[in-house]
Amino acid sequence: MIAGPELFGRQVVRTTPYESDPSRWAVLDDGCAWQLAELPAGVLATLTRHFEVPTEDAKGPVRLSATVTVHRTAQRGLGTGRNAGGVPRLQGGASAAG
Repeated sequence: MIAGPELFGRQVVRTTPYESDPSRWAVLDDGCAWQLAELPAGVLATLTRHFEVPTEDAKGPVRLSATVTVHRTAQRGLGTGRNAGGVPRLQGGASAAG
């Protein structure tokens, strides 16, 4: 189960692309830039949906996302220099999953 735009409010709309590829996930590199990587062995699937709240001023829309990740076990690598799914953060642009 993952949230749709109606759960965020009347003004929230889907963006394009609306859903991510469930066989890949986003991880932060050392420069805090999002990179797509293969899912690690302990992650079965992940899905992110993207939304926005349109605005009428020049500042642009407010962007929202909702993510659900299914792990093989309940253990996660929190507090270990890894992201919430236990995957090491990317270093120097290298892939965390392979």
